[in-house]
Amino acid sequence: MTQDEPLYLPRYLERILERRGDARIDCVYVLPLSLPRMGSVRTRLYFAVNYYGPILSAYLAGLRAYHLVGDLVARMLNRVGTFHSISGVCAKYGIPCKAIPNINASEIVAAIADARPDVVFSLASSQIFKPPLLAVPSQACLNIHSSLLPRFRGFNANFWVLAKGESVTGVTIHRMTPQIDGGAILMQRTIPIQPQWSLHDLYLEVIDVGSAMVGECLARLSELNAQAAEPDLALGSYFSLPTAADVREFRARGRRFFRYH
Repeated sequence: MTQDEPLYLPRYLERILERRGDARIDCVYVLPLSLPRMGSVRTRLYFAVNYYGPILSAYLAGLRAYHLVGDLVARMLNRVGTFHSISGVCAKYGIPCKAIPNINASEIVAAIADARPDVVFSLASSQIFKPPLLAVPSQACLNIHSSLLPRFRGFNANFWVLAKGESVTGVTIHRMTPQIDGGAILMQRTIPIQPQWSLHDLYLEVIDVGSAMVGECLARLSELNAQAAEPDLALGSYFSLPTAADVREFRARGRRFFRYH
């Protein structure tokens, strides 16, 4: 399960598929790109301008348009292996890809159950899994999260670890529960944060570390399930959407969204 984000998730998914070992992936479900508590286009635009600033927001809008057009051209010319989308990555690897509006819809949950999966894996899914879906796989619903849980639970941990001046972050694979990022931890890897890294640099490092972890996790799933440890959420932290003040704190620490050479 993932979402229709064109900048990082196609790269992340391809790295996972390259490193998945013997694991068979039956289907990739793609949810709409969304942010927590953001419904209208106007609200999204207001958030983007406050988050990135007007110039970078315009640049990213153009970059997203480039990926959308590139994906359309690749489809028209049948260029398998040239991709700008989750569906393009799936086409390269011959994996069915289904765009769905609601992962918790009864017919979607039923279709997933019919496939009798061992694992349902969330890669930045844009919707919270409800109990009927969580109960479907024989092993677990698993999520990969870009922090050392239980610290920095919630939205866009990559941003928050930089905004709060952390020197170390990491990647966690954990069981999913109705509580966001609150399930038992199967694996963690630590990432030292380099002083010169932008948010973009950290995303790329997380993709590299996280994609290797997914393959290892699937290969060792029974062992890891037996050793899974429940996190003490009282020792953790939770973050949601950043405000303009949070972005100022991020920049005051010398951090940037992209590093310009």
